[in-house]
Amino acid sequence: RIVSETQRLCRERDLKIDANVIAYMACLQEVRKGIEAVAPGATLMAFMEPQQIAVVSNMLAKLLADKDSPLLSATKMQILMEASFKAQRESVEREQAERQERIDMLARAVAGARAPRDSAAAAAHERTYATLLEYIAVSGGLELALSDEVAREEVRAALDSVFPLSSLVRFLTLGEQERLAQVEELARITVGICLFNRAVGRGGYALPQGAASYLPQAHRLQRDMERLRGELAGEVAGCAALQRRAAPRPARDGSGRLEDDPASAAQRERAQAEAVHKAVALAACEGLAADLGAGLDAVGALEAELGHMQLAAQEAVGGASAVPKEVVMPLFERMGAIHSALHEELRLLVVRQRLYDELAGLSGGYVTLLQRGAKARRPGRKTPAEEELAALAAQEASWPPNQPPPALSGEAEFVEGPAASSSGSVQRDSASGAPSAATAAAAAYVSSLALAGFDAVLLVQAGQLRRVVPKLGGVRYKGEVYGFAEPASLAAFASDPGAAVAAVDAVIQRQPVLARLLARWGSYPVLDTNAVLAALSAPLKVDFGCQTPVHFVERNIDHKYEWNEWALRRGAPA
Repeated sequence: RIVSETQRLCRERDLKIDANVIAYMACLQEVRKGIEAVAPGATLMAFMEPQQIAVVSNMLAKLLADKDSPLLSATKMQILMEASFKAQRESVEREQAERQERIDMLARAVAGARAPRDSAAAAAHERTYATLLEYIAVSGGLELALSDEVAREEVRAALDSVFPLSSLVRFLTLGEQERLAQVEELARITVGICLFNRAVGRGGYALPQGAASYLPQAHRLQRDMERLRGELAGEVAGCAALQRRAAPRPARDGSGRLEDDPASAAQRERAQAEAVHKAVALAACEGLAADLGAGLDAVGALEAELGHMQLAAQEAVGGASAVPKEVVMPLFERMGAIHSALHEELRLLVVRQRLYDELAGLSGGYVTLLQRGAKARRPGRKTPAEEELAALAAQEASWPPNQPPPALSGEAEFVEGPAASSSGSVQRDSASGAPSAATAAAAAYVSSLALAGFDAVLLVQAGQLRRVVPKLGGVRYKGEVYGFAEPASLAAFASDPGAAVAAVDAVIQRQPVLARLLARWGSYPVLDTNAVLAALSAPLKVDFGCQTPVHFVERNIDHKYEWNEWALRRGAPA
């Protein structure tokens, strides 16, 4: 009811807001106590009166109308990316289910075929053989053979070399389960033969490009992700630098008090909101990049194994006109199984590309403080954010690695980090161009940390989202390792980790959009995006009614009455 009422209010304001965004915004306001503030006693976990729904919906509509809000952009990104993940997963599952249903239907048609009578044996055998060929094309990823005559003849020749038409007579005498097993094995062997023919330059027209097309596309997508990840990481660091530069300064009178002004406070608040949005985008980009990297590793391993199998098959066949089946058939079967796995990875690459496009579209939406600073920059001079980042980099270079804090709580334990690492630099291998071993080790260390690798102390004390410096080490507290961006943060956390973690939870309570970013949403079940999406996946029901008069009043009104005398004369017969 809240979603439908908020959508109505947004339409009146000429706003088109996704229902998932409205529902997730309501959940965030529930955690932030925003619903209780405007409607005392109201909660999403209990029945709400119509008046309370109207008040809450009006509050949500006002929040959703702020198009220049980075926090609104972060909210949209979190829920819409989850919705995209869900939609793509359901699409892949639906496509796989439809494909598997067709494969099963064709397999049953072959396995359940009956031995024909002598008068119709030839035609029946030909139909069964055609069904078997279609099964192999669908299950083996050779769909081109279903529409192209040349590809079909190539696949049929490969099948005929291991299972000629005359073999159907004996095949039809077997039991149904044995037929199914042989049909699955035949499909893999036939695909393997096609792969072998392509490797020796004698065919392969029916085969998809496989790794030959996957790797260039995947590497291009990986480069795009690395570029976007670098831009987002720079923007997050730049926002933290702006917050640091606009921090309250000690008074000039030497009293020790801090001086602040409204402009600096507004700049810190805006920079912190932009940092949240960019950090949410960075986390999503890192997740996609990790998934793509795992896919590339899997394709590389499969491609290496396929090449090894092809070389073994070529050595076994050589120049001989006949080779024992027990020698080459296992090789062909394994090649067919590898091809199927590569074909599935190619399908997943399309999904990853769609998710990346969705993420790139949600990463902007407003003019950032860094963009304003870049426009106002004088030629040959750095922006304030760039100056602050340069100062931070110089400080970071001077910090010694893995220095234990002076005071360590009894429940805490110091953990050393990768010594040869820094927070911002990405060193690459000169030969392959891939990130170096030191950079990969630092990235793996940061990804294993609590709070998604952000400094807990700086978040609490200054509202800054700063990624940790791995060489400073970390502190293990209650099974989780926390990293730090400055030695002062390490010392402050180590002295009282319980208070620091509780302070982080208090920050999340005030700004719930941080819960998923910092991997702390488990403490807030209402922020479960899967539950939000599932609740809105059902048809949305809206109360609707029309007024019907109780007492009908007869009105004797002549709607054709004409009062104008001259009009009546013009209409009179001559």
